[in-house]
Amino acid sequence: MPPPPIFAQFSNALDLVPHALLLCKLDDFGLLCACFNSVFTNHCMHDFYTDFQSSDSLPVASVSDSDFLNAMWCLHPSKSGGFDGIPAFIINSFVDILIPVFKFIFNLSSSQQTFPILWKQAAVVPVFKEGKAALKKNYGTISSLNTFSEIFGIIIHEHISHHLKSKSKPHQHAFIKSKSAFTNLVAFLDLIIPLVHSQHHVDALPPLPPPPFPQFSNALDPVPHALLLRKLDDFGLSCAYITWFHSYLTYRLSHVCYCATLLKPYEVLSSVPQGSVLGTTSFHCFHN
Repeated sequence: MPPPPIFAQFSNALDLVPHALLLCKLDDFGLLCACFNSVFTNHCMHDFYTDFQSSDSLPVASVSDSDFLNAMWCLHPSKSGGFDGIPAFIINSFVDILIPVFKFIFNLSSSQQTFPILWKQAAVVPVFKEGKAALKKNYGTISSLNTFSEIFGIIIHEHISHHLKSKSKPHQHAFIKSKSAFTNLVAFLDLIIPLVHSQHHVDALPPLPPPPFPQFSNALDPVPHALLLRKLDDFGLSCAYITWFHSYLTYRLSHVCYCATLLKPYEVLSSVPQGSVLGTTSFHCFHN
């Protein structure tokens, strides 16, 4: 199957792949697919929504013209095309024509709690990290999603972010706007310093061991969808929202792209869509 024009956009990312990979003995690049697929976990999803009982549920909101325009402003104009090959500046150029079309698609998706299956595909570019280039485990990934999927994700994020923030634990610093590891350290010192000055006993977790230690990016991969949906229920999302999220998360396909060639896709059995706003929001709920 010939690759779409989108993969010309991956020239910069492909430059990161060392030429040693071309010379190594990885005759079957399907090994890369198997390697990337092996990090996921498969958990049973049957009857995932039948017993959700949120007492303070957030209903699904309809998508308006302003929602679409605001989501477009969140996309950088120079953003290259995703898996669909449509860059952001093209969408900006024809936004007046596209608004009624995609507003209808987005609202239909929300009302039927079903995410378009063609928007669940992603291109994955292998990127060498460190170690021996011949070992498939030494490769990470750069994922490129469908552009309209990202726009829809931004809209859903804006609809639910205020509600999720009101339900979040106040001491969380990861994946929170205006918070970071620095603000976490400041809060920790603000708690510890008075105790130390008053000569109280203080216990703290030891720092991470020296490398190699688990990479945070690997923590995203084994996130089980069933548990994530349960967490969304705990945050007070309605059953309709949770059903939509189930459709959004499941039956995703990733195509490994190497030298402008698409390899056989593999199904993403766990994790959140990495590189997306809604994926980050979902992981925030899971981590909180």
